[in-house]
Amino acid sequence: MNALCIPACPFDVDVFREACLNYIECRQCCVYDSQTHKTRCQAIEEDAVAGKYAKNDRKKQTYFHKYLINFGLKSAESSSVIWGRPEIEGRMLCQIYMVKLHIIENFHSIGQEVIGHQLVDP
Repeated sequence: MNALCIPACPFDVDVFREACLNYIECRQCCVYDSQTHKTRCQAIEEDAVAGKYAKNDRKKQTYFHKYLINFGLKSAESSSVIWGRPEIEGRMLCQIYMVKLHIIENFHSIGQEVIGHQLVDP
């Protein structure tokens, strides 16, 4: 991103997290998936119910509210930090900065090294 000479450089995790938080606060009810017609808020609530983040406690806060709090955190600040997902935060960054992302992931599965590729665009 820094090499693309996009205004707001230099980019780092804090800049991306802030951009996503600002974006989602303004557009939480906008449809982000044209096939399912889900809003970002719905997708985040479904992920939370599925146990992907935001523990349910007795406080009267929505999962979405907890998402906003936890997504703003860094791993050094809390164990509740939310790592960006290509299909939600990745797509937000594509829309904010008018770019496409190519995500390359290197992991091990059943004793073999596997390299995964994912393309994300607005």
